This record gives sequence, C-alpha cells and structure tokens, in this order.
Amino acid sequence: MHELVHWASGMRTPVVMGVVNRAVGPPWNIGADHTDSMSQRDTGWIQFYVESNQEVLDTVLEAFRLAEHPEVRLPAMVCEDAFYLSHTVEPVDVPDAATVDSFLPPREPHAVLVPGQAMRLGSFTGPDHYVDFRREAADAMARVPKVFEEVEAEYERIFGRSHGGALPSYRTDGADAILVTMGTMTTTARSVVDELRAEGQKVGLAKLRLFRPFPEDAVRRLAASADRIGVADRAYTFGRMGPAATEVSAALYTAPRHPAVTSFLTGIGGRDVTPHEVRHLFETLLSSEEPKTHWLDLEEEGVKADG
Repeated sequence: MHELVHWASGMRTPVVMGVVNRAVGPPWNIGADHTDSMSQRDTGWIQFYVESNQEVLDTVLEAFRLAEHPEVRLPAMVCEDAFYLSHTVEPVDVPDAATVDSFLPPREPHAVLVPGQAMRLGSFTGPDHYVDFRREAADAMARVPKVFEEVEAEYERIFGRSHGGALPSYRTDGADAILVTMGTMTTTARSVVDELRAEGQKVGLAKLRLFRPFPEDAVRRLAASADRIGVADRAYTFGRMGPAATEVSAALYTAPRHPAVTSFLTGIGGRDVTPHEVRHLFETLLSSEEPKTHWLDLEEEGVKADG
C-alpha cells in the first residue's frame, strides 16, 4: 500500500490515520517499533508521535482540524506505541460530541467527483508540470507549524489541555546534556531527569512530538546552550544515525551553535526502555566519548546478528 500513501498526500486528501507502531519482519515481531511509520516519513504526511492515550485522543482531534485547514490539506498520521498504548487501559477525558463539533468546523471537500460537472482527479501529468504539484505540497507542509500552533492554542482554549507544541521540553534550562525522545519512552525519561537533577546532574529532556514537518527552529533553540544532545530512536535505518537523530543533526548543521549529537537506537522491536537504560544514555552523553551511534541491548542473551 506504500504507493497509495503518496496518492493521499499528492491528492491533498486530509485523511487522519491512526498508526499503532509495530516492528516489521522478518523475523516476525509485533512489539513497539517506529520503523514502520519512519519508512513513510517522506510520503508527504504530517506525522505525530504521542506519549499517552490522552494525547492520542487529543492529537487525533487536532490532526483533523490541521489536515482539513485550507492552508494545509494534507493527510496526517497519529503514531502510538504498540501495546504500551494500544493494549493497555488508561483513563482519559473524552469530550462530548457537541464540544468536538464546535472545534471541528464542517468539512469543505475540494477534490470530489460531482455528477454533471466535468473534472479530472489524479490523472496523468507530464514532466513539465509534475514538479509544480510537488512544490505545492511542499509549500503546504511548510505552513503546518504556524497552523498547528493556532490549532493547539484553540484546543487548549476549548478543552483546557495542551501537549506543548511540536517539541515540548522538560528541565532543559542550564542543561549540559539533553535527550530527545519520542512516544512512551518519554514518560520514563522524564522521571530519570528528575532523579539525575536531584543528584546534581544538569540534564534535560525534549519530546519530539511533531516529526513531519520537522521542527527545525525549535531544535535550534533547544541547542542554544546545551553542549551535548542525544536522540533516542525506536527505529533503525541504514544511514549513519537513527532517523530522528539524522534530522536533529541536519537541523543543527548550519546553526550558530552546533552541539555534538549522539544517536541511540533503543527499544527496537518492543524492548522495554527502562529507567536504568535511560540513565545509561545520560551517562554516555555526559562522558567524554565522541558522538557516535549506539545500539542498545545487543549484549542481551539470545540476540544474534542474523536474528
């Protein structure tokens, strides 16, 4: 179905897709892993990665408002970690339908077949004009950050909740090292930050909530004072770093201040990211080691390179 993911964005169709992130085979595995949606990161979809079931609910509603906005009209994925969120029970505040209707204005379809009206949708386009459609989609994606700020502000006004924007931070003021996380591991990492701060370690945390479009400006602000940044990816690629770490490094490449970026590949295939492991990530960041890509958990019994 990969090609149709492109079709949805190319047709500027404001689909909202709930993605339960699971590992891809082989070998067969259905644990939490972001490789499935990360492999679709360049298909023209907005991508959210959420931490809790309340955030799932809230972000789905925000995603509809954002995707259908006339300045955007792009599909969106709301990605949640398998089993940690999809197969657990957590109390959430479910708003009533009337309040939701007040937040989500009636949809105005812009690309539908109308009986008696001649039109064509998604038909052949040659090289002379194809690039113009790609540029239009790119321009729409570039407008997402501003529109998303407006959407989240309106959501907070109506529902009383905000999840902090594209890259919410935690105790990053004066931090020597900052860890960037995605999804449910953020909850664990936040408690470890509190423990390390109590021990006198200057560490902080940032949750990468909006991955597409990538919040480049927010990352640069985050790096304004920190000497070291680590990025925990629950996905692997065959590049130099994990996918989120690659984006963070690229965002900082031409920044006035470019702290070292260390890539951590952890939680792959559903492995638990424990407080002990998060503490190890911070210890690695604070050490004198040169930045590089670290695969976590490979020492575990029974893990072999050939799977």
